[in-house]
Amino acid sequence: MNLKTAILLCAAGSLAAIGLVSLDSTMVDGGDPNRLRTHAWALALGGGLGLAAALIDYRRLSRHGLPRILLGLSLAALALVLVPGIGEEINGARRWFRWGGQPSEFAKVAVLVWLANYAACHLGRMSHFQAGFVTPLLGSGAASLLIFVEQDWGTALLLLGSSVTMLTVAGTRPVYLGGAGLGGLGLLTILVRHDPHRWARLICFLDPERYQDGIGAQQWHGLLSLGTGGLFGGFFGSGRHKFGFVPEQHTDFIFSLIGEELGLSGTLLVLGLFFLVFKSGLSIAWGAGDPFGRFLAVGLTSLITYQALVNMGVVTCLLPNKGIPLPFISYGSSDLLCMCVATGLLVSIARHSPEPPAGQTPPPSPEDAAALERRSALHALPLGDEKRPWWKRISLRLGRVGARNAFRAARSYQRPPAPEPLTRETC
Repeated sequence: MNLKTAILLCAAGSLAAIGLVSLDSTMVDGGDPNRLRTHAWALALGGGLGLAAALIDYRRLSRHGLPRILLGLSLAALALVLVPGIGEEINGARRWFRWGGQPSEFAKVAVLVWLANYAACHLGRMSHFQAGFVTPLLGSGAASLLIFVEQDWGTALLLLGSSVTMLTVAGTRPVYLGGAGLGGLGLLTILVRHDPHRWARLICFLDPERYQDGIGAQQWHGLLSLGTGGLFGGFFGSGRHKFGFVPEQHTDFIFSLIGEELGLSGTLLVLGLFFLVFKSGLSIAWGAGDPFGRFLAVGLTSLITYQALVNMGVVTCLLPNKGIPLPFISYGSSDLLCMCVATGLLVSIARHSPEPPAGQTPPPSPEDAAALERRSALHALPLGDEKRPWWKRISLRLGRVGARNAFRAARSYQRPPAPEPLTRETC
């Protein structure tokens, strides 16, 4: 086990342990007495699924059409949950099966696997409009649309954000993604304006103190709970806002309980653990042995990171109120299983990626000489003349010929390398 894998597992395990103890602290609110037992069983099952995902070779997920099968199953499950009698409607949203389970959590991992496989198979054409923008967004957009219809707008936007991050790394032109993002933002604004409940949430976000006794009570009291902990808090079990002041504090607002009982030091600890997950995930993606593993690691890391940032942003009143659980910590079996599987896949990518021998630096890439030449042209400097005075370097960079050469060098430097030939079995 290498260092980045050990850091990832230690950080995820520490977050899960904090979540288990914090959930036990919320048992005094008069809720379901079996809540802690259910969460513990879900954590054990998630650990088993994560271990299975870590032991298998992640490259098997890209063979025999498995990404398409996973995408099709996720779309079918998202459609079935909308059927009366199969899906259960709770608080105006139909996103759960009657027998338990939330298909949108399974869809997040399935869509990212399909998208990573698609980007790896079409790496040389990801800068094209049709192959690199329209087709991949059709798959992720279909899943996001079904989740959107289930009235789970936060998960739909979270999936789109992770997909856009993966496509950006894969080489899709930012102008395509930026134009689609602006159009989607305008459409979302119109939909929120015509939805009274979400429009009220947005108004409360702008002035939470004014609506503290109405629809903004949860976010306002969550902010008070977060601020009463001081620097070190009073340890687990000392919180007072869990006695009915913050509704559903064991799910979306459990971060406020951690801030009240562990103080600022506890919240910084949680934030630091998520940063370690983010850093180790990026290190795994950087060292992946193939494009599929690299893109999948980027997608899974962005999924965990974005979800954590959105949840903590809601609790601290930096974002409007939205039901997004805190990864590894909040109560919720489906999300916990999804996070455990995502962590296991990251470990699998790290285990099956090539590493240099101990005590040796990796051999230089054959493209290093070409990269050095392009970088020198980008700065309009002759090769081997790094000690030219700064005013001459600025004049060269501002010159017409130098700027044109730098522009051409920048475009060639950003162009992805030619992909390796892929077999029909892989794609």
